Amino acid sequence: ENNNYICVQISAANGQVTNKLWLPGNFSTLIQKLLLSYPDLKIVALGDKGDSLRVNKVCDNIKSNRLLNLSGKTNIEEAKSLIYHCRFLIAHDSGLLHLGNALKTNVIAIYGFSSPDYYIENLPSCHVIKEKCDCDESDKPTIFPGVFGEMTEEAFALSCPEPECMKRISVGKVYDKCVEIYNE
Repeated sequence: ENNNYICVQISAANGQVTNKLWLPGNFSTLIQKLLLSYPDLKIVALGDKGDSLRVNKVCDNIKSNRLLNLSGKTNIEEAKSLIYHCRFLIAHDSGLLHLGNALKTNVIAIYGFSSPDYYIENLPSCHVIKEKCDCDESDKPTIFPGVFGEMTEEAFALSCPEPECMKRISVGKVYDKCVEIYNE
C-alpha cells in the first residue's frame, strides 16, 4: 500500500567492509519501537545480496508480520518503486540514499565519517543525522579513495572498526526524526 510503509537500509556496500554503518542493535531497537508506536505501519528492509547476512541478523530477531525483509530479493527497479512509494527511507551514505533523494522521497540520512555534500544538506526531503567524528580529516577517504594515494574506504574501515561517530547517533534521535516525518 502506497505511503503505509517505510524502507530501511540496515546494511550497505553489498556486505563489503565499511564503517558507514549504524549499529545493528540500534536498527533492531528502532524498528521495534516504530512497530510498537505505529500499529498500522509496515517496514521494508532493503539491501543487496551481500547485505543479507547483516540484515537477516536484525530482522530474524524481530517477530512481526509487519516487517518484510527484502534484502537480496529485489532488483534496482523494484527497490526504486518501493522507495518512491514509501512514507520515508532510513539509509546510510549509500546508493539507496542517493536514489531516495533523486526520487524526492523523504530520507533520514545516517552519516558517520563521510560528509554530506552541499546538495544533500540543502535538499528539503533529506534529513541528515550526523555526530562529531574524531577521525583525523587527512585519514578519511576522499571522493576517489585510493586513486591519489589516499586511504581506501576498506582500509579506513579496518583502521576504525567501531566508529565512535556512528555509536554517538542515538536511537532516540533517529526515532524522533521518524516521528516528525511520519506525522507530517
